[in-house]
Parts: sequence; structure tokens; C-alpha cells
Amino acid sequence: SVVNNVIAFPGQWDCTEPGCDMAGVRSSQHPPNSGGGGPFSSFTFERNIVLLNNPNATLFYTTIPTGMNNMTLDYNVYWSLVPGATLQFPSTQDPTTFAEWQAEGQDVHSVVANPLFTNATNYDFSSLDPKSPALALGFVPIDTSTVGPRPF
Repeated sequence: SVVNNVIAFPGQWDCTEPGCDMAGVRSSQHPPNSGGGGPFSSFTFERNIVLLNNPNATLFYTTIPTGMNNMTLDYNVYWSLVPGATLQFPSTQDPTTFAEWQAEGQDVHSVVANPLFTNATNYDFSSLDPKSPALALGFVPIDTSTVGPRPF
């Protein structure tokens, strides 16, 4: 399960290696007995904020033949800081609109809306405006003082 995370600015630095997709959420199929979940691998992605700022970045990418169909996605906030950007659901392989994606049963309670970080352009993802749609969906702000490298 991937729950209550901020996935900000995937594709911030353009990558050049083959297969680099600059996606916020990536799911790959692994062969049986490889440590991955095999062709039926799945995950739950809930109460997350995915924030894009690169016109070449995408929300989702998967190498699984069934796409994102074997995954549960809901209560998320998706947004792009790129003016006029159109977010594609579910993935680059089979893009559709958000309304069509929801009609398929995914992200039914999710929204495409500005999460209202107080200072995202300066990489401060620790505070949200009290009117943030993420808070309304159950996202719990992350206390960044207790995560990451710290002096002893």
C-alpha cells in the first residue's frame, strides 16, 4: 500500500536512459519467483498528493498488460503547476480523461485540484492551506521534522 504521501515533481530532471518515463506512479510486472508479484501484482494508492511541474512528466506508467486495472486508487489529489496542462488517466499507454477513469471505478473520490501547499515552488511540502482538498479527503500532513537525514 502507498498511503499518505506527497509525490512531487517527478521528471524534474529529464532522464535520458531507455525506458525512463518521468511518471509520478510506476507499476511494473515482474516474472514469477523474481521477488515481484508476477503478472497479478497490485497495490493500493490512497490519500496521496501527486504534484507535477514538468510538461513531459506523467501521472502513471505501467508495464503490466492489464494496465492499472488490478490496482486500487482513491482519495488522491492530482495537480500540475504547468499552465494549461492536461492530466492523463490512467497511464501513458492508454490515456483517458479523469471522468472516464472514474467511470471505470478508479479514483472515484479523488480530485484534480490544487492541493494548496503554502510554498510548493520552494519544495516545502510540509504545510497545506486549511482549505486544501487533500485534507478533506483524509490526507494527514507530514511532519518533516521527524523524517529524512538529521544530525545526531
